[in-house]
Amino acid sequence: MARNFAAKLREKLASGALPNPSSLPTKYFVGRGTNGRCDGCEEFITPDQIESEINHGGRTLRFHARCLAEWHAISAESMYEVQAPVRGDAARQPFVDLVRDKLDSGLLPHDGATTLWAGIGSGRTCSLCEAPILITEMEYELEYDDGRRVILFHVSCHGLWEAERRRRGYAPPD
Repeated sequence: MARNFAAKLREKLASGALPNPSSLPTKYFVGRGTNGRCDGCEEFITPDQIESEINHGGRTLRFHARCLAEWHAISAESMYEVQAPVRGDAARQPFVDLVRDKLDSGLLPHDGATTLWAGIGSGRTCSLCEAPILITEMEYELEYDDGRRVILFHVSCHGLWEAERRRRGYAPPD
């Protein structure tokens, strides 16, 4: 089912039915579902589910959390060949290798967060690419109830982490 969903999103991106999130959204809202249709899976987002609403290029898009992550992950696949903008002594490497290395070494968690916050970038460092998350960017903050450190991501970095977790079977496909 996950492969069919990913294929469906790729078709939507290729046809232009779903835009490529090449630029950050100008409006981003996360809250309870409003019974609107998800632009990813085309199912309704019920009030007991989390809905992400994005104003992208003058169009309002609605997504389930899993669909939003998949949209970003698929659209970011081309980033796998791009060199990650890392700081310090870390070697530059393709994003896919960076995600895998950080999962393998335990620098990124295998399990999903207890709480996921989304907001305006705070200038703190992304846990994946190690670049600052600027105020002009969206920041995801992952919290865990067991006292682990907070994990911070750019939206696209979060999508890459989620996609690799799914590929490895650490996260459910939908």
